[in-house]
Amino acid sequence: MPATRFAPMTPGAVITARNFLHTVAHGDTDTAAEITAQDPTLADVLIAVAERIVLGSTSGPLPVDEISPRASAVLSEYVRELGRCLMDTLHAWYEQAGPAAAPGIAEAIVLYCARILTNPDEDCADVLDQLSAHLLHEAHHPAP
Repeated sequence: MPATRFAPMTPGAVITARNFLHTVAHGDTDTAAEITAQDPTLADVLIAVAERIVLGSTSGPLPVDEISPRASAVLSEYVRELGRCLMDTLHAWYEQAGPAAAPGIAEAIVLYCARILTNPDEDCADVLDQLSAHLLHEAHHPAP
């Protein structure tokens, strides 16, 4: 399956998202509420980040050698559909709540990173930093 292409994010948007995700990950709800009130575009930025993380991590083949190629293809399709379902849910939430959805979208990203992308020997904050670094690199060097 070809890589999913997204419109480029600005470096400022990536940094804003990274900082907000860390605020939410640390449970600082007061600061998250203040930031949300001050930045009505934050939920848009977080949806863009979620798409890159969720769809990017569910769009490729799964690294499973112990099962048949057919079973691996079926399992990969289920994982892709789960990623799409999560994104459809986040989009619907955003459409209903607007900018006020930002803290919840951030919480969903943090939980996805913690439960799906973080290995037992890693810290979720480190994974968020790695994802942010990747997104920042893409923002500075967009694909043609």
